Amino acid sequence: MKIHNRTERFNVHLHLLALASSIAALLALPSARADTTIAASGTFTIDDSNTTVVDTTTTWNDTGTLTINNDGTLQTWPTQNGEVANNDNIVFAGSGGTYNLRFNDNDTKFTMNGAMTSSATGAQTLAISLGDQGNGDRESVVFNSPIPNVGDSSALSLNARFTTQSGSESYLSLPGTNTFTGPITLVKGDNVQNAYLTIGGVLTKDGNTPGSGNLGNGNYNAAIALDTTTHLYYDSSADQTLAGAISGAGALDKDGSGTLTLSGSNTYVGNTSVNSGELVLAATGTLTFGVTDESNNKITGGATATLNGTFNIDTSAFTGAIGSWTLVDVATVAYGGTFSVTGYTKTGTIWTNVVGARTWTFDQASGVLSVSAPALITSFSYLTYFGIVNQDALTISLALPQGTDLTSLAPTYTVSSGTGDPASGTARNFTSAQTYTITDGASVNTYTVSVSFFAGLNVSTYLGRNDPSDLDPISNLMAATPTATGIQVDDIDYHGGVWAVPANPSGDNFSILWEGWFDVLAAGGHGTYTFGTSSDDGSVIYMDLNRNGSFADPGEYIVNNNNYQGDTPATGQVTLNMDSVHMVIGYYEGGGGYDMRAGWKKGAFTDFDSLDLINGTSGVFFPTDPHPGAGGGYSDWATLYAGGQAANLDYNNDGVENGIAYFMGVTGLATNPGVVNGKVSWPHSASATGITYHVLTSEDLANWTDVTGDAIDAGGFLTYTLPTATPKLFVRLEVEAP
Repeated sequence: MKIHNRTERFNVHLHLLALASSIAALLALPSARADTTIAASGTFTIDDSNTTVVDTTTTWNDTGTLTINNDGTLQTWPTQNGEVANNDNIVFAGSGGTYNLRFNDNDTKFTMNGAMTSSATGAQTLAISLGDQGNGDRESVVFNSPIPNVGDSSALSLNARFTTQSGSESYLSLPGTNTFTGPITLVKGDNVQNAYLTIGGVLTKDGNTPGSGNLGNGNYNAAIALDTTTHLYYDSSADQTLAGAISGAGALDKDGSGTLTLSGSNTYVGNTSVNSGELVLAATGTLTFGVTDESNNKITGGATATLNGTFNIDTSAFTGAIGSWTLVDVATVAYGGTFSVTGYTKTGTIWTNVVGARTWTFDQASGVLSVSAPALITSFSYLTYFGIVNQDALTISLALPQGTDLTSLAPTYTVSSGTGDPASGTARNFTSAQTYTITDGASVNTYTVSVSFFAGLNVSTYLGRNDPSDLDPISNLMAATPTATGIQVDDIDYHGGVWAVPANPSGDNFSILWEGWFDVLAAGGHGTYTFGTSSDDGSVIYMDLNRNGSFADPGEYIVNNNNYQGDTPATGQVTLNMDSVHMVIGYYEGGGGYDMRAGWKKGAFTDFDSLDLINGTSGVFFPTDPHPGAGGGYSDWATLYAGGQAANLDYNNDGVENGIAYFMGVTGLATNPGVVNGKVSWPHSASATGITYHVLTSEDLANWTDVTGDAIDAGGFLTYTLPTATPKLFVRLEVEAP
């Protein structure tokens, strides 16, 4: 009995120890929740205090439903791990507003695994931010359940912003059958090299997994905006039609076995990569291609493209005379009977467009766009200074150092074919514009050459000042009193040491402002331009696009690189349809290293190193407006260039009425275009505002018929194609100005 009693007491003691250990283990677990509600405009954070870690997976302890009301914010940023899982069902609630989902950590995969529904009303936005606190290297976010529309069937829009810490990739995947109908916007945050929104499958730093999801049950009608370095990546076995316009500087990637059909008016300028499955450009769809002196976007990949729609080819950024670019480079391509190229005429498989002296051709068989022309000046230079040749307007702008003797310059030039008069190397007096005529058989082109002196931007230095708020808005720095001022002639290209700008700043704690005018005409004419900075610390570029004296209007913040940071590049694109534009560049140095570069180039580019450095020797940057009054209508133009005469008179007796010269953007001697391949093309300056124009035809020069409705005004030209089945016609342009 005594032995039995001792054993029983011992067993009771063991049970008590086990119970105590179990209680201690329970107390050591993070607290669990059944449901969570984020109030309107409220914030909830998932972090180490409410998650459980098992090996490489961190799981939120909530086991029920997460309800997010309008303008509520869910922040997910526990300690970095392989995967962070949210298994809650999610309900979007409230009326209107934005739902904010913020994620942050390097090399972490965030998964949203519960069902997503909405009881909300009114149009709303789901705003997803990757790398929200700056630690987003190779981060991925996966919504394993479909994203729905708003509860009352109003549109839910998707806005995704991608940020990384040190310049890497970022990934957002929607593998479900998503039913939201609002537009999609992808935004490039800081330091992102490539950012991907994957539809239908999953893409992470470890590779892609094709799926079977899509948008809008296969038919998505809303617009999609792709920022620089962002990608719309379709990776599904399901077929998908995108009917809304896809725009921006980003790219489209196609994977998975499904067919992706583009039926909208698409203007994005990144590559279209077809790696598997099929891409179809529907008969109603358009694709835009941008061609520059050095690059172009294209359709590429090892799969299939069926092209039934329209190509819009923007050649405005090309300044040369000859060249070729591959636009279609896929393993298998088929052109349907409805395929067309805007502004081009088809013969067999060749599409042709004559613009000025140049002939553009697109060959369906090779997918190559090419341009050729006889009797063109291909380069024009004096010593080490090269002129800017505008092949459409047949003008050349050459900038030389101050003090150069212009009375006896002997420039040299090269031609595409033929001979020039005067010959290359002939000394001439360039105190006024000179002409060069190039002849090759029946082809004759006459260029007008203007020589100016280098100028550059105004530059102001502010010692003892560094603050991001000085650059946003830039008016803060412009209102400050500078330490010293001057003119920037050298490249904006500075790295450590003592900088050769006014006040010779070095070390820490200073700001610099460059201000002046960009000569659009001298730079290559109207069209898309890319500007950029690469700086340590912050920098910005603004342009006064509406010429109202302010840099605070929408679209005028061209480059935002405004951060305390190491040397970081940023670029921005802008369409310039004026003859000159007022611009400012701001920079500040806080502490540590200090670097600043600023660049530009005509065309759409994403890589800063593709740009030319901004300086005063390029002949396109000036301290004052090189075209004063260029935005003020015909009256201002006539005061400057036509003696104030009416539009129907000919001030300089060049055979071109003042109004037509204004229409064409010519400020000196003008030439009426001739008939080339059955077409007449007048240059049309975007700065020629407030006028009325008519294209007229006549058989006898007495009775004229208005055919304006048959002319095409696009790409900087007004083009009329003469009928082929009528008697010989005379054509003229008539311009009326107040």
